[in-house]
Amino acid sequence: MTSQRGFSLSSWESVAAAVEKSNERDEEARIALAKAYAARQVRREQLLAQTAAIDRSTAKYSVLDRDGECPVIRIRRNFIRLSTARPRQEDESWPGSAEERLKADVATRPPLTKLIHRPGNALQAYLSMLYVAQVEVEPGARWRNERDNNGPGGWGELFGLLAPDTLNKELNLRVTRALTRLAEHDLVRVGKERTRNRFDRFTLFREDKRQVYLAPSETASRSLPTAFFTAGWHLVLDNREMATLLAVVDQTGRPRARRDAHEVGEALPESVRWRYYGLAPEAFAARHELEEFGLIENADPMERLHGKLSDKQREEGLRAPRITLKLDGFDFGRPAIDVVKDKLAATPVPPHRMDHARTVGLLDKHGLWRGPAPTGRPPAAAARGGRTPRRG
Repeated sequence: MTSQRGFSLSSWESVAAAVEKSNERDEEARIALAKAYAARQVRREQLLAQTAAIDRSTAKYSVLDRDGECPVIRIRRNFIRLSTARPRQEDESWPGSAEERLKADVATRPPLTKLIHRPGNALQAYLSMLYVAQVEVEPGARWRNERDNNGPGGWGELFGLLAPDTLNKELNLRVTRALTRLAEHDLVRVGKERTRNRFDRFTLFREDKRQVYLAPSETASRSLPTAFFTAGWHLVLDNREMATLLAVVDQTGRPRARRDAHEVGEALPESVRWRYYGLAPEAFAARHELEEFGLIENADPMERLHGKLSDKQREEGLRAPRITLKLDGFDFGRPAIDVVKDKLAATPVPPHRMDHARTVGLLDKHGLWRGPAPTGRPPAAAARGGRTPRRG
């Protein structure tokens, strides 16, 4: 059957099916963008609540490195990257069931991504320990833990957990929870279970083996500017962002990296991210936040639909985004928590998703959110954009 305009019934059905498919994709995009919007609101609120505690922490860091004699903090490469690649994701040696496959995945990751498999502040705590250990002793000398866990100047404060209204019981619980996780991963040694004060005067271990900690040599490590820590970036970045940043730092520093990587960026293809760094696609997506905060720069040679490659693009060959570190010359004089709060307040969704949010009708002409309010938040707050007040 053919209409007067020459369209067959099957043609109209094809058009209708395409429209329906497009509408489904748009609705999926709206749901994903609404979740991204809600996540930014929650994160800003959490940072507001953490501001006093992180300010206290970074104030202590500045005192520890008052003379500026430690320009960088070194982190062993084996903490970040496996020395030998694990099998590809499609390799038949991986277990068949999803549950067993996940267990095998986590078990074969490097210490960094193994540590962040479950949410928590263990990574922030461990990086704080590395900072303190390296600014307090000379390279090659053994560092001894002589701090209390709680109270002014204690580990809880250095981990960014001690706010003016924090109860000692709550502080102790959060510190011991982090130490328990680190002990499970052989990054610290604590006392025997069910012994009194088992977490006091814990022993710091190396990043890659169960040995008493000594600061690594330059050749065995990668480094971050000490100012990265005194600005509080290791306390403000989430686990995905920190792991992705360290992977970029490591890949950029490798001998086989392009000599012009500082100009064109460093590639981190999916196979390398998975086999050497244990980075899942969800974690590597944090590169967009790192760019938003000014720590890296992304250059994606492939046009991606909703952040993904089309089937045709995959058939033609996956080209990885190129990433350029921007730590040299970065303004670490401004507290990380202020930078991140302002960036989160500047746009309702991540900048790289703003155009898409406009396309599906979630932003008005001024770029303000017009979609659903996050669950549990009053509509008025959402209408205001949930903007974070500036520090007083």
